[in-house]
Amino acid sequence: MLVGEWEVEATVPGGGTYSGRVVGRAVGRAVELEWDITAGHYVGVGLEVAGAWYVACGEDWEGLGLALVRVDGSVRWCPAGGPGEVGATALAPIGVRHWDAGPGTAPDFPFASVILGGARYLREATLRGGPADRGLALPFPGGHAVAWYRRFDQTVILRYAPGRVPGTLEAAWGLGGHAELAAETLHPLA
Repeated sequence: MLVGEWEVEATVPGGGTYSGRVVGRAVGRAVELEWDITAGHYVGVGLEVAGAWYVACGEDWEGLGLALVRVDGSVRWCPAGGPGEVGATALAPIGVRHWDAGPGTAPDFPFASVILGGARYLREATLRGGPADRGLALPFPGGHAVAWYRRFDQTVILRYAPGRVPGTLEAAWGLGGHAELAAETLHPLA
């Protein structure tokens, strides 16, 4: 769904807009995206679940990742070892929106603990034992997508679904340090 070249128009949390171009490429079982927009150049990695694509975005690839964490503790994440590689593992559910690594957790899963806080659609994640201390989460049926990046203030999570106009995609997205969501619309380039 995200593979291709797109014209993008978007709002920004806290005010403002951007526009430009997005390119999505299938890499293994994931998708990699690059934004060349009025706000700068950004990269992202995404996974599909429940008919939508969830994407973690940052200024560069270093320290960027995404995990799909189900209520039962089953997890898919990327990148797992290299571009396009998707890992699968299990975490132990500790309570509501709290999972810890256990004996069955893959040794290359990047975190020892994932804890989601807040009561809004966009949640902040406390991440222990890995490449980032904090991240962002958006819900999907049966779980949450969790994005991380080495700089929390530049951590972005997006949820793409088919748009109201045929052929377009629309995203709700959040930025580290902002409680409100913004919107992005992708129009296919011919």
